[in-house]
Amino acid sequence: MEATSLRSVLRDRFSIDFRGLVQKYADTYPENLDQPSKGKVFYQVKDVHLRKTYTPMFQPISDTQVLYFVEGNLKQVIFEPAKPASSFQERMLTYLFRIQGSLDLRPCVSGVGDVYMKVVDKLPEENSEREVEDIQMDDYLLPILYEDDYDKVAEEILKTYYPEGHPVDGRKLAERMGLSIVEGGLVDHEDTYGLICFDFSEVKVLCKDGVVRRLRLNPGNIFLNTNKLKNQRMCNSTIIHECVHMYLDRHYFFLQRMSGLKATAYAARKERNYSWRNTPVDWMELQVDKMPAHILMEKHAALAAIERLFSEYQGSRDPQTVRAVIFALADEFEVSPSMAKYRMVELGYPEAEGVFTYPDHLPVPDHGCAGIWRKGITYTVPEKDIAAILKTTALGDPVRRMKYRFVENHFCLNSSKYIWKDGRGKLRLTAYARNHIDECCIAFSTRGRYSGAEYDARMAARGKMERPADKYLCHYQIDAEPGTTEYEEQIEFYLDDQDRWNNLIDNLPHDFTLAFTKARKELQTSEETLGFRIGRSQKKVSKIITSKDPKLREVIALCIAMQIPKKLSDKLIKLAGKSYEADPMASYFESWLDMCGDFTVEHCNAVLVKLGQEPLIDGEFD
Repeated sequence: MEATSLRSVLRDRFSIDFRGLVQKYADTYPENLDQPSKGKVFYQVKDVHLRKTYTPMFQPISDTQVLYFVEGNLKQVIFEPAKPASSFQERMLTYLFRIQGSLDLRPCVSGVGDVYMKVVDKLPEENSEREVEDIQMDDYLLPILYEDDYDKVAEEILKTYYPEGHPVDGRKLAERMGLSIVEGGLVDHEDTYGLICFDFSEVKVLCKDGVVRRLRLNPGNIFLNTNKLKNQRMCNSTIIHECVHMYLDRHYFFLQRMSGLKATAYAARKERNYSWRNTPVDWMELQVDKMPAHILMEKHAALAAIERLFSEYQGSRDPQTVRAVIFALADEFEVSPSMAKYRMVELGYPEAEGVFTYPDHLPVPDHGCAGIWRKGITYTVPEKDIAAILKTTALGDPVRRMKYRFVENHFCLNSSKYIWKDGRGKLRLTAYARNHIDECCIAFSTRGRYSGAEYDARMAARGKMERPADKYLCHYQIDAEPGTTEYEEQIEFYLDDQDRWNNLIDNLPHDFTLAFTKARKELQTSEETLGFRIGRSQKKVSKIITSKDPKLREVIALCIAMQIPKKLSDKLIKLAGKSYEADPMASYFESWLDMCGDFTVEHCNAVLVKLGQEPLIDGEFD
């Protein structure tokens, strides 16, 4: 549902628009505008432009002061008494108008106070020493937060509601903010962690007797979905997430209510591959996702703890020490290791980027720099980003690309000093490379990740942080302790993925080109990425896929490159009208297809050449 701006509410509900206000001002107070020495003057508004909105964040709902600065272009028409009526002069003038009014956003009232206007010379100057009380809201009544503002707002929240310091108990914070907590198992929104209500709402919950019932929620209720909140730290951060929604976004939700939105009474945050549409809801969820870490790990307390922990390791910043510090921080502040890691990065310890990293849902070995890890730099990239990297960086040059190998999610120099093969033939970074990552691997600038969101007018929900990209996994790492929640979740992920693979295979078209294309798109693997993995161009990949009679080995090469289970590879090979059972290399082909993701096309070609056989893909790199 699209968000409604304050300007839209003023125009559509209260018949107040800037053009009309400026015209009324010019008609009522022409003496406040430029006056000719003689003659009668009239003003006609040609257009208006919003220059700036000043609405302080810290205001009561019942009396929200709104300040607009609007630039108006007016046509001045002058009639001189001594001349015929048809004789007049015209000129265009530009003025800056200051428009101030008040809102009562309470649902039972929903009104607009008197509007005051005057002409000003210039916009007010920004406060160079911006304090928390200087934070403004935009035209959707959402706070405009700069990077430095998060710590300021977090300090204000803690000073007001939780002065005793860390660790922060979310339940106590909610109680002190006047919010109450309700718990239960959601039925319709199974991927949601929690909700906060801004109006009367209903949710469906599964009761202990196995019956689904409707549960009525009141404004100020935080609902926790016990189906998803598996541990205390997750529960605590969810409560704080919802408290932040109330603190930052109450003006926004009451504005949406004032606009007449009476749809479903919840707002669900769901991660969608970090999609970013630059909408008010995107900005709101970005802010609310970031703020809990600043509250749970308040800046000054976190910095002191980090420095104390590093001092215990004589100031060492190697990957092993950084990992130890991250887990110690997580325990001290009672947060997840991932939150502790990214809080360290935010506070100026970029070396934490090299620890506890899961770019493709599987762990990357810890790594660090021999020198200083520069801020805003990462050396680890997900495989799904390879195509974009080849398009937008110098790695797109085949000559330069051949100097590097993609190993452990790094573009590393192809040297035995940095790369070795394990007992299964899989490429690994050497211990030296992992501790000198800046010496051998390409560095990339990092950008923020933004979570998609769905909202309506009256409730905000914290959704499950799902695995971000690939919903089909070929490798599984079930390494949690048996009997724990993590162990059960890993088993569930495995079963879910098997169902997805089987469903994909069962519903493939009977045409090879269509089937391969569907599988490729489902796995979110571009032709450019496949080209990189087989050492050929995107055009070559497309030629193989669209061929009426593709070569067996080329089809096998694409299946290996796509890192899919053998049962899907066998189906695609069959649809291509091929079979490898009679091929002298059949046992090798079957082994490579069975070891999904462990062998690259380059590995396979090397084996075949060693055996005096033709490679899967022949010819030079193109």
